[in-house]
Amino acid sequence: MFLRYKSTISIIVLALVLIAGGVWYAQKPAPETPPAASDNGAQVIEDKNDGLSGGEVDTSSWKTYQNEKYEFELKYHPYWETSASDVGVNEENKHYLLDYLAFNDYKNKNSKDALPLLDIALINTERDDRGPINYGELITRQIINNFDVEIYLNNHYFGYSATAIIKITNTENLVIGVDQVEQREEALNTLDEILNTIKKN
Repeated sequence: MFLRYKSTISIIVLALVLIAGGVWYAQKPAPETPPAASDNGAQVIEDKNDGLSGGEVDTSSWKTYQNEKYEFELKYHPYWETSASDVGVNEENKHYLLDYLAFNDYKNKNSKDALPLLDIALINTERDDRGPINYGELITRQIINNFDVEIYLNNHYFGYSATAIIKITNTENLVIGVDQVEQREEALNTLDEILNTIKKN
């Protein structure tokens, strides 16, 4: 009788263990999946934004920025006008700043006459001693027309609302920054449209 009772207890305990194990396994979080490749070969690290358009934009009337030394070009909307405060490359920054263009003037984004601000800079990161440029909230890492591109929100190095860092060589990086916008989707869409035009000459 005692053995039968002991056997029954053992069966009950085993059943409880199996049930508990099944519940634990069912509630265990799924393993993280590796970054997936998008249709254009882009390795998406993490996409926290729904604003990237991905749609086609007519750029036939856009202006063109060309760099003959590094043999690439990109386009930007004629809406962007050269900033009066564009200091460009000077004696103080020429050891790391290879090219610089600023469009629209910096103002408080809440003022009525504030326009979205666009900056394009070519930087030698090996000579720049101000710290790493890729410091901020990484949104995506992509391959666009054979260029490695990283997109950041609130990049602490530059202070832009949205920043794209394009690897040109091992030491030279093209930086495109958008600021003076209230919605991050607007800044990211602006970057998206410009980045879709970058290509080798």
